[in-house]
Amino acid sequence: MSSSLLEYLIALCLTSFLSWLIFQPFAVLKRIDEQIATEQQIIEGGLLLREHLQYGLMNYDTHRLDISPRVHPRGSIRFPSGKSLELSDSTEVDSEAVPVSYLILNFSRVLRVHQTTKNEEQVLVYACGIGDDSPAEQFYFLSLSVDGIGVVAGVRQEPVASRCSSYLLREVPSLVVPLRSSALLYMRALIPITFERTLYQDSSGQLRLVSTRGGEVVENQPLGHYPFRLEWEKKPLSVDGISMFHLRVFGGADSAPYTFSAEHTLSRVSSLHFLTYLFGERS
Repeated sequence: MSSSLLEYLIALCLTSFLSWLIFQPFAVLKRIDEQIATEQQIIEGGLLLREHLQYGLMNYDTHRLDISPRVHPRGSIRFPSGKSLELSDSTEVDSEAVPVSYLILNFSRVLRVHQTTKNEEQVLVYACGIGDDSPAEQFYFLSLSVDGIGVVAGVRQEPVASRCSSYLLREVPSLVVPLRSSALLYMRALIPITFERTLYQDSSGQLRLVSTRGGEVVENQPLGHYPFRLEWEKKPLSVDGISMFHLRVFGGADSAPYTFSAEHTLSRVSSLHFLTYLFGERS
């Protein structure tokens, strides 16, 4: 009886060992497939985010004005004043995410300001296009003065000439540009803002591209589910404003991050120098 039991146990052990030898490669292959799928998802998501930011940086490299994408504090999208952008509960920023905001400017319809008239919290601006195009159809601008930049919005009055028009404008909040008390009084140029965009990850792991105007959400577009922690870092490369942006993606708590980079290559100049360049040959 004991001999039969021993033989049974030996046979059971051999069977278990043989089963392990047979199925172990399949378990290893499964783990490898899962790792490959994870790495592929990280690479696809990282490249997607980098391409969106690089699109913005390419626009920054069409000029040398001293502005740059703005990296936000971890877990929030905040204006330079410290106030948070209002989002719906289902699209709130993940507590570990580091968002980044940037502007897309339209330099083909720059307006030169010839006259300003203060009207309480608004200003009536008479401005003309510096090119052959008709006045800007949109009324959301980056305003330039000799001492800095601001963001303004408003309505256009009836055009008074082929390239000129009057605009009733007020200063509005921006996620990239701080509010300035003198933004309305001393403006010399208006550059149309095509987009103000922010890349971030919400609490469900969804990547999002939110467009804002005047401090309010215009559109919040999902880019795909991405259940990995990510963060942006801005790294200055020179004293004259050239910067690189690193996107780090963490695939797991103990794993090394994947890093993707984007940069703008033109140095920056002050608004005074930029205005001199912009209007110097037209004065």
